[in-house]
Amino acid sequence: LAEPRFLITKPLKAINLRFIKFFTSFEYESVINDERSVILDMSDSNGQTWTNLGFYKQEGTYVVEIPPQMRVNLALLRFWQPYLEDKCQPWWILDNFELIPSLIDTESYSNNGTINELWRETVKGTQLLNGMLKLGGLEEEFSEVYASTRDFEITKNSFLQFELLVEESLAKFCTLRLDSSADFGKSWNILRKACVPSDTMCSKYDLESIYLSTEFPDWRKITLPIRRTNAGSKMRFRIVGSSSLCSFLIRHMTISTKCPWMCSGRGICVYGVCSCDDGYSGPYCVPSETLSLPQEIYLTFDSFKMEPELRNIEGARLSRGCGVVSSGRSLNFEKAGRRLLETFDMDLTSAESLQLILKFGCSSLNESLSRSRNSGVLLQHTSNNGAEWSTIMELPYKLGKHEVIVPLASYQQLKSNSSRLRLWQPLDAKDGESVWSIDDLILTTHTIRSQAVGDDFEEGIKRAVLIHSIGGKIGSFCNSSSQVLLFNGKERIRLAITRDIHVEEGHILQFQIKAGCGKVFQSSNPIHLEYSSNFGKTWLRTKIYDDDKSLYYANQSPKWQKYTIHISDLRTTGLLRFRWIQEASVQSGIPVAWALDNIYIGYSCNEDCNGHGLCSLQGKCYCDEGYTGDSCEDTTVTLLNHVHEGFENLEVNRTIFNDLAGASITDLCSYNSGSSLYFSGNTARFITTNPLNLTYARQVFKPG
Repeated sequence: LAEPRFLITKPLKAINLRFIKFFTSFEYESVINDERSVILDMSDSNGQTWTNLGFYKQEGTYVVEIPPQMRVNLALLRFWQPYLEDKCQPWWILDNFELIPSLIDTESYSNNGTINELWRETVKGTQLLNGMLKLGGLEEEFSEVYASTRDFEITKNSFLQFELLVEESLAKFCTLRLDSSADFGKSWNILRKACVPSDTMCSKYDLESIYLSTEFPDWRKITLPIRRTNAGSKMRFRIVGSSSLCSFLIRHMTISTKCPWMCSGRGICVYGVCSCDDGYSGPYCVPSETLSLPQEIYLTFDSFKMEPELRNIEGARLSRGCGVVSSGRSLNFEKAGRRLLETFDMDLTSAESLQLILKFGCSSLNESLSRSRNSGVLLQHTSNNGAEWSTIMELPYKLGKHEVIVPLASYQQLKSNSSRLRLWQPLDAKDGESVWSIDDLILTTHTIRSQAVGDDFEEGIKRAVLIHSIGGKIGSFCNSSSQVLLFNGKERIRLAITRDIHVEEGHILQFQIKAGCGKVFQSSNPIHLEYSSNFGKTWLRTKIYDDDKSLYYANQSPKWQKYTIHISDLRTTGLLRFRWIQEASVQSGIPVAWALDNIYIGYSCNEDCNGHGLCSLQGKCYCDEGYTGDSCEDTTVTLLNHVHEGFENLEVNRTIFNDLAGASITDLCSYNSGSSLYFSGNTARFITTNPLNLTYARQVFKPG
């Protein structure tokens, strides 16, 4: 209108006001001089005098700080445009007018239950009891569901906390995004951008501040450090839900600075003091003495259910769809979007090694050869409940199967009594792209020093001895009355691996083994005994001089065979692990069944029990039937004192002979007439007798 244009507020209590925010626009894109502009003034004298706060000539949102001298108990604001009788003034509009109070000091602020102290605006949000905010949970879809906070002064140590629960809703999948604004809501940016290996401008690789509904089936805490680059700025925060159909519950929202270590992510900062979660205590919220966290992990992914040790899995399913990784099923990461695995909190103060089988690619899918660095997998850990993650190792995407072994002793940052591990592929992949799979995820604690360990498998598999097996299960074998570790499945690789043990001079490895329940010797697919001094990166056979105690054949003996290996003969001490492994090719078919029993690693018992007994954990000999004495040196068995064998029968006389390898009775190459024991084939060749009484023996007679 061609008349004076102005807007004056009612008297305002401005003593606690800090900023004036508004939007203005003009008939033209901009005006060229002050007399055509919009002018903002302020009066502390009820309009008698006015103090100019600015001239505004272009469309935009403006935030104007109120001068300290104008922050009084009674003040007026005026927007106006000069009235020119002989000139046509451009029209203008005013919108989104807002008076912003003084910024909240993060050093002293926490949400103590009064929701209006924190939230300045909510859309499709409702206040519940005890300061809880509910976003969404409606039956009608709306595009905007959010809540924004008041403005805060940010320091270099500021951090934000809240607890989140996502209720069941009409929406199948929900996300929550955390934004921030440093210009009083004029523009918004995600609070934490994704930091990935391909981004050379960041180093702490982490996810963006977007949270999936699958992560929050119960109340879980989110702690986020606010970037140091924002120190000294004014910030407000906004929580944005993906849909009004989703139901988000938010409580204990806190922006703070003073609490040390961000309360380790396991407590709420209340006026500079950590209020710790259950099980955590002290000024830093560390695990209390009564809290017992797991120290080891053994995940084989063979069941249809996700492992209970895992806190979160995204983008994966249990299947054999990409072939056998180690044995049975594996965890295949092949879905679109975020892909990660995260453990629950663990006590890693004694963590020794981490190993897993990792496979990149899937034979059933088309694999592109061109990949970015983000296609690889990051092994990460956190000691503050996910507030910050550190990268232990970057595993590049290379097609094929890889055995990953990580000695953890050198990673001192891991040595926390409340840590969590994560495998994360920092790639927003499409369905079926850059697929990867894992199997046999094993984390062990410190090795056992100078003490005996053993397992007779009567109470299952003891983790104090074996950390892993493929194809092994507890059962009986060859009509055995006792429980043994049995390998009789369809796996083409079967193995049992001990944990890492500090061995010393005088230590032995003792065990019993039996392969096959038949009578015919088989040279194919023997069982190998190997050892490793580098957490399983490389393996060596336990062959000692000419005495090969590293190969065990099917039907080598009708009895359980006992073996005692002096570890000093291996010319090594220190950290060792052992494994029994049987590998079969596709052409050879399913290998023969075999079993282990009575594994013992420790100091030798008296005279090694003279080969007629087993060492106990107490250092005593448990003698075989028919043998007695502290070292099983006496026998009540009547032993043969002379033998004669012409090998004229079709089978070897087992009353005389025990072990047999690489031989069979045949009339080929016979010495005189009839049959003989014929040694041939690409295998070990030997025959041993049963125990004999050689007190009066004179000679071993072989004709010719």
